[in-house]
Amino acid sequence: MNKISDLLSVENLNRVVVVLSGTFLISLGLYLFLNSNFGLTPFTVMINGLTNTFGLTFGQTSIIFKLSVIISFLLFTDKKFGVGTVINAVFVGVFVDLFDINFWQFYSRNSGCQGFSFIFSYNNCQYRNSSLCF
Repeated sequence: MNKISDLLSVENLNRVVVVLSGTFLISLGLYLFLNSNFGLTPFTVMINGLTNTFGLTFGQTSIIFKLSVIISFLLFTDKKFGVGTVINAVFVGVFVDLFDINFWQFYSRNSGCQGFSFIFSYNNCQYRNSSLCF
């Protein structure tokens, strides 16, 4: 009972909310990056290629690939992963697919969105390369 109360503490719930908020913003940047036609990161290119090969959505492919990497690391190494790693692996794919479902009509009609996409995606990459990522 003590472990459950520790997991449901206010501090842990606040951390989960922060991780989900960050994952939401990263997913928005990734969605805009995918649709900006300015190029992709190597990891995103690989997920996009698997998406085109298997006919799944980008989010589904991302979830399957990331969870398989986590499971492989758990099986073959001593590495331990936190809840944030699993949240990121699952919810980036979920949020990207939700953005795709909700914004594809708007995005395909407005070429002006590409400028916004580039700026937001560039800022997302700068954040991920900074020392703020842990």
